[in-house]
Amino acid sequence: VRCTLTGSRKIAISAAAGTLTGTLCWGLAGWLGVGSLFMAAPIAYMGLKIAGGIYLLWLGLRLLWQLRQPAGDMTIPASKVRLTPLGAWR
Repeated sequence: VRCTLTGSRKIAISAAAGTLTGTLCWGLAGWLGVGSLFMAAPIAYMGLKIAGGIYLLWLGLRLLWQLRQPAGDMTIPASKVRLTPLGAWR
């Protein structure tokens, strides 16, 4: 959404294409049997769930920390706006 609001149409399309590429990779991995791999190695599945939980906890804590900071100016810095199509895709 940020790329769409702050960038050009080309940047927005590249960001959407990157999201679609990532979704396709996850779907392909599931279709090729990542589920079977995790059934064969339940420790790997548990490790992935723990890592995902830690990541979500980190995101939540970061959000709470940002809420404690003064609001300041609502403009987006120019350094954040300059994004290449490859950077938006990535």
